[in-house]
Amino acid sequence: MLITIDALLFLSICPVFIMLGTRMIYSERINFLQVVGIVISMTGVVVLLTHGEPGRLILLQFNPGDLWMLVAIILWSVYSVMLKIRPRAIPQTGLLAGIVFCGVIIMTPLYLVTGSGEAGIELSMPVLAGLLYISLFASVLAYFFWNFGVDKLGPSRAGSYLHLMPLFGAVLSILFLGEYLHAYHIAGALLIATGIILTHRKVKTAGIRS
Repeated sequence: MLITIDALLFLSICPVFIMLGTRMIYSERINFLQVVGIVISMTGVVVLLTHGEPGRLILLQFNPGDLWMLVAIILWSVYSVMLKIRPRAIPQTGLLAGIVFCGVIIMTPLYLVTGSGEAGIELSMPVLAGLLYISLFASVLAYFFWNFGVDKLGPSRAGSYLHLMPLFGAVLSILFLGEYLHAYHIAGALLIATGIILTHRKVKTAGIRS
């Protein structure tokens, strides 16, 4: 449970990195409601992950894997920010194909070095179903919809939706794993929803300037 909390807490920082990245690279203004919205939705994430007991964060023990998670979050933030300057001549499908191709080039040598000596995977129906889900929904479609969302909303506003991932995980646990609905689920959901709504509100006052 604590390992999962580590990873999801790092993930909750990603919208902040994306917002700061758009500010530094594109001089995009950050308004007060965006800052408040991100803080509120992050609070909702913490409420969900700690089951309404923020004091549990003191028990977290970070390990070398957390450093890799932090690197991944930074790289994902850079990727999201740079999507804003994608040449319009490159369609979404072409961009996705290029990403997949580069991923295969990078990961194949790593697999040959680190994974070739491991025991083979038994291709049972559950395994095949899992591979299908990961390759189609969690990879191809996830990238496609994320790229589309960033293109339509911009990196900062699209990034706020990352805080929905812990909420979706909680909902799926209730639906499929028999977890009971608790008050902290409702509180976390309300905080995340409120934060996202505030992030998307536009104000006429000047944004935060350096």
